[in-house]
Order: sequence, then C-alpha cells, then structure tokens
Amino acid sequence: MLFGSLRVNAGEPVARALPAAISWTDISWHVLADYEKAIIDQMASDFFEKSLRLSQSREIEAVTPAIYRSLAPADRARFRAERRLAWRDMSDGQRQALRGVTRPSYDNLAEVQKLPFRRNAVSVLSASGAIDPKALNAALKREI
Repeated sequence: MLFGSLRVNAGEPVARALPAAISWTDISWHVLADYEKAIIDQMASDFFEKSLRLSQSREIEAVTPAIYRSLAPADRARFRAERRLAWRDMSDGQRQALRGVTRPSYDNLAEVQKLPFRRNAVSVLSASGAIDPKALNAALKREI
C-alpha cells in the first residue's frame, strides 16, 4: 500500500496549473530509463486511480480538455499523435478493457497534470532509498 500526501487543485486555471519553475524531478524525468519512467508512472497511476477520492480524480480529469484547448496547433497534433500511437500499441485485450471504464484514468491526463503524481512517486521512492540522488545527478550532468 502506498501512502503519501499530495496537494492537487483541479480548480486552478490552466495557466496556474503549469509549473512556474522546473524542479529537480521535472528535469530528472528526461534522463531516466524507460523502465524507471514506467515504475514511476505505475506508482503515480496507482495513487491517482486508487488513493484519491473519486470526486478528486474526476475533477482533475475534467480539466484535461481545457489544457488541450489551450495548446498551440502543433502541440495539439503531437498530443493526438501520441494518443494514437499508444492506442495502436495496445493489444485487443487492453483496448477492450478501456471500453466502459467508469473511473478516471491516469492515462487520460495531460503531461502537466501528471507532474504532481510523478513528483509524489519520486519522493516516495527517494525516501525509501530506491532512487540514488547521486547517480541521478551524475546522469543530469552528463546530459547538460
């Protein structure tokens, strides 16, 4: 069972929902291996879909269309292309499982909406010693 605290305000305007400054976890996301991103996203998804109250997750997911509408045309096209690619990569069983889903899904969130949940997962992993900050900082220095 995963426990943690997370402040999420779905009622914030879209502009305020975007991060004002890039934090350590936002930068580190780009140097993580795919399997590491998958673990963090699985933890974030679990928290969003199972630990939040249904009303909270519905309110957060309801902001997604406004974020999409605020994107530039090229970003909208990229968003749609990523969603199409994810759909095509799914097996028939995975696609069938998505039909008729009544709970909000982490996968439906825009990337900016996923940030607080990813930060929470990284925080939990760091506190448990599963993430080595020295190794991550070394990877960041190689990227810069």
